[in-house]
Amino acid sequence: MSEWLVDESGSDLVEYALLAATVGIMAAVALALMPGILNAVYQTWDSGTQTIWDPCDPGASSTCH
Repeated sequence: MSEWLVDESGSDLVEYALLAATVGIMAAVALALMPGILNAVYQTWDSGTQTIWDPCDPGASSTCH
């Protein structure tokens, strides 16, 4: 059997490289999805806050809702 098949030197480096690549890809995907997610959250919040306060018309009668 070839000596390089049983030699484990450098295997830690390969594992760390694969881990770093996986974390990097996941971070890139998260950053790519973030604007859409933030926009959806903001739109939901914005549409919910539009009806919180309905100011009275200054020219209307004294009764206010």
